[in-house]
Amino acid sequence: MDSPAPPTRASWQDAAVLSYGFRPFFLAAAVWASLCVAMWVAWLRGAAALPSALPPLAWHVHELLFGMVVAVMAGFLLTAVPSWTKRPPVSGLPLAALFGLWVAGRAAIAASGLIGLVPAFMVALVFPIALIAVIGREIAAAGNRRNLPVVALLV
Repeated sequence: MDSPAPPTRASWQDAAVLSYGFRPFFLAAAVWASLCVAMWVAWLRGAAALPSALPPLAWHVHELLFGMVVAVMAGFLLTAVPSWTKRPPVSGLPLAALFGLWVAGRAAIAASGLIGLVPAFMVALVFPIALIAVIGREIAAAGNRRNLPVVALLV
């Protein structure tokens, strides 16, 4: 009698959350938007403070536009572009890296009072630049010229 093989653990690369761009980014956008509102209200009432160089209203507006909205755009584009190009979706480690850049941008802006506003904005800009590069590469690699205006719009 052969004993059954021990169950294998799925690696983090096999995680469903990293299989399509909408999964980590839509989830993060929803969670981040909720947290931003809660943190902003607490900050305005004096119950909490962030080490941000931005005043509370500017931080709140920035994070909802450049945190939440950009995450939704990333999730949409990273899911739609494979349909447009007939190429496999960005997934696994590359998707995790993109998501990590988004998180780093949020952390940098939140801590901009400690690291400085210019370095924080530089860190926060890495994600949109990387996203444009990835989307552009996917569209160009497919030879899909009719969707190149999407890249121009992102720029």
